[in-house]
Amino acid sequence: VAFLTYSTGAEMESEKARLPCLLFVHGESYEWSSGNAYDGTTLAAHGNIIVVTINFRLGVLGFLKTGAKGSAQGNFGLMDLVAGLHWLRENLPAFGGDPEKVTLMGHGTGAALANFLAVSPVSRELLRRVILLSGSGLSSWALQRDPLSIKRKVAEHTGCHGDLLEDDIAPCLRNKPLTDLLSVRLDPPRFLAGFAPFVDGTVIVNPSHAPPPTDSSRLGAGAAAVASAAGHELADFPHR
Repeated sequence: VAFLTYSTGAEMESEKARLPCLLFVHGESYEWSSGNAYDGTTLAAHGNIIVVTINFRLGVLGFLKTGAKGSAQGNFGLMDLVAGLHWLRENLPAFGGDPEKVTLMGHGTGAALANFLAVSPVSRELLRRVILLSGSGLSSWALQRDPLSIKRKVAEHTGCHGDLLEDDIAPCLRNKPLTDLLSVRLDPPRFLAGFAPFVDGTVIVNPSHAPPPTDSSRLGAGAAAVASAAGHELADFPHR
């Protein structure tokens, strides 16, 4: 289940003047962080828009491939975001918002997720614009390119053995304590992904992620995309 919080701008002058909506996807990591830290009140008031932040599953709960080699099972964090977009489509009018004017904005890993959704066949019709800050689906860390190796490590750690190419380990994992799942250590190379989105053929279809993130041709008529860097990128990382 995706959890949404929202802030609104000025009151509408009429029922017809529905406000645009900006859905912000937090970044920092595919394994930790939260949308709760971002208060959209000032942005909503300044832009006279509705600002929504969202929480979604992360880490082993959000980005573990549990199904067989050809299965699309996994990417649950991405599916939480898709569920959030569907919820906005259905419910924005009740909050004075326009479901035809939804902008998806992400920062860092959130920008990569926003990029994937902007070109995905399951979600691109649910948004009008996308803003990518300090990341995209083309970033070297954006994807887990060997999800079966991550599945193998989780299976070994939790004792959910079997044929990793053919078996679904989700039923076994459901019988394990949450602490067992959260204690899995991957130790990926620095600046590369451990638990992360992977090409599943359903949400993320094209492994090369063409067109580039600034090409809005796949977002639909009248759509727009903006990609940028935010601040001093290396300031977030300690020097060694």
